[in-house]
Amino acid sequence: MSTPEEDQATVGTLLWEESRRQLVRQESDLDSLRLRAAGILSVAALVAGLLGPHVQLANHGWRAVPLGFALGFFAIGALCSVVALAPRRKRWTFAHNMQTWFTDLKDGNLRPIDLTANLAEHFEGYRLSNVPEIQRLYDWFLLSCVFVGLQVIAWGVALA
Repeated sequence: MSTPEEDQATVGTLLWEESRRQLVRQESDLDSLRLRAAGILSVAALVAGLLGPHVQLANHGWRAVPLGFALGFFAIGALCSVVALAPRRKRWTFAHNMQTWFTDLKDGNLRPIDLTANLAEHFEGYRLSNVPEIQRLYDWFLLSCVFVGLQVIAWGVALA
């Protein structure tokens, strides 16, 4: 039979493990988003590089309009990808100052359950504060995908 203190320590450890797992998962999602944003930027550049030289403007001046749109969509899509690739550092929370805990530990005032509970609470707070920033980056990535699609359509019209 376990004591109430042992039960509390077990629950605290479970909360810490789960909150830490969610924060690590969020960091992994961010890395995955950056990889996809780099991929869509590469696709946009590849499409522009492969299709651009084949547009014939001689005797087909009307093709300059879809060509301009294709280049504009490429530029906007590339900008959206770069925004998704380079998130602002000051908007993220993954760590905190642990100096007070070190002081409490040296003074003998820090119990394991207190540390576990505080870490779990901080990790959950960090995860929640990062959600809007990750959503904003996903929105930029989605816009990038839309502009790459529009770019491909404009290239197709210019080549028709």
